[in-house]
Amino acid sequence: MRVRLRFLATILSSLTVVFCHPAFSQTPSRFKTPEGKWGIYESRYGEEDRSKWPVILTAEYDWIDEVTLETKYVAIRKAGKVGLASIRGQIVVPIEYQWVWPLTNNRAIVMKNGKFGAVDQLGKPAVPIEFERISTFANTELAAAVKDGKWGIIDNAGNEIVAFDYLLAETHDDSAPRVFSAKEQRWRVFGIDGGNVPKDNIEEMEIVANKFYKVRTGDKYEYELYGINGRQLLPGVYDRVEYLPNRNM
Repeated sequence: MRVRLRFLATILSSLTVVFCHPAFSQTPSRFKTPEGKWGIYESRYGEEDRSKWPVILTAEYDWIDEVTLETKYVAIRKAGKVGLASIRGQIVVPIEYQWVWPLTNNRAIVMKNGKFGAVDQLGKPAVPIEFERISTFANTELAAAVKDGKWGIIDNAGNEIVAFDYLLAETHDDSAPRVFSAKEQRWRVFGIDGGNVPKDNIEEMEIVANKFYKVRTGDKYEYELYGINGRQLLPGVYDRVEYLPNRNM
C-alpha cells in the first residue's frame, strides 16, 4: 500500500511541475520597440529573457490596440491606415481603412473616406461602404444604419430591411429591432424580415429561436406571440410562453 501511495505521489508531483510551472504560462502581449514600432509576442512567464519570447506579429506597426486575455482580434495601424489582426498573427482585415471595429457575429464595421460598411471574418466586403453610420451586428443578422440623415435597419449583406425614414433605430441581442418615428413620436417595432409588429404600448419583446416574437404590452404580465412577419400567432392571455425544440424521443 505504501509503495502505491509513493508512486501516486510521484505522478502527482510530475503533473504539478508540467501544468503549474510558470515557464509554461503563455499569453500574447503587445510590445513596443525603441524605434516606436509595435508588435505582438507570446509572453512566457518564468522566462525572463524576452528575446526568447516567440514573435507572433513583427514590430512594424505604428500602433496596436491593447491585448487582453479575452482578445481574439486587435486593430493595427500602419502608414495612417487601420486593419485587423488575430492574436495568432494573421491579418484578418487589410490595412486600408480609416478605422476598423471588432468582429461581432462575423462582421467587422469599417470606415473609409468617411463612410461606413462591413467586412466578414475573412476580410472580404460584406456590406457596401455607403452608410453614414452603422451599429454592430448585435443580433447576428441586423444592424441599425444611417443613410441620407435617416435611420433604418439593414441585414448583414447591406440589404434594406426597414426603410431609412426614422429619427433613430436600434438592434440588440434577443430583442426586436425598433425605430423611432419623428412624425408619430413613438417607437415602432419590426420583425427580423421587416414585418411591422402592430402594437403601440410594447413593454417587453424578445426574439424566440429567431422565428417568433414574445410580446408583453401594458402593465400586465400577459404575453402574445408573433411571427417574424408581424402576424399574431397567440393572443395576449398567457402568463408564460416558451419555445421547446423538437426532440426525437
